[in-house]
Amino acid sequence: MPLPPLNSRLLPHVFVGTASFGGVTAADGVEVAAWMSGFSELVGTALVSGGSYTLLVNQYGDGSFDGRTITFKLDRLTAKQTATGPRAGPMWWTWTQTTTSRPPS
Repeated sequence: MPLPPLNSRLLPHVFVGTASFGGVTAADGVEVAAWMSGFSELVGTALVSGGSYTLLVNQYGDGSFDGRTITFKLDRLTAKQTATGPRAGPMWWTWTQTTTSRPPS
């Protein structure tokens, strides 16, 4: 299903972390993307810089985060970590996003 309209009255979630492929730091410019269950469009992207990223995930509609799972992709590969979003407000999480695949060449 497509995303409802962006809800600018509710604060976005903020995910801060490091990105790696099986223990190898991701290169600068690798994309980190967030997808929310039930929607066909991504809800946020960021680029890795110095091995780290800051990803904003905006709220859509009146309750887009209510109990939905957020899945993260690192360079189009699904990461092991997921998050379940509460309705509103910033959340500062720091964790390492890993995949079982080797880094892109």
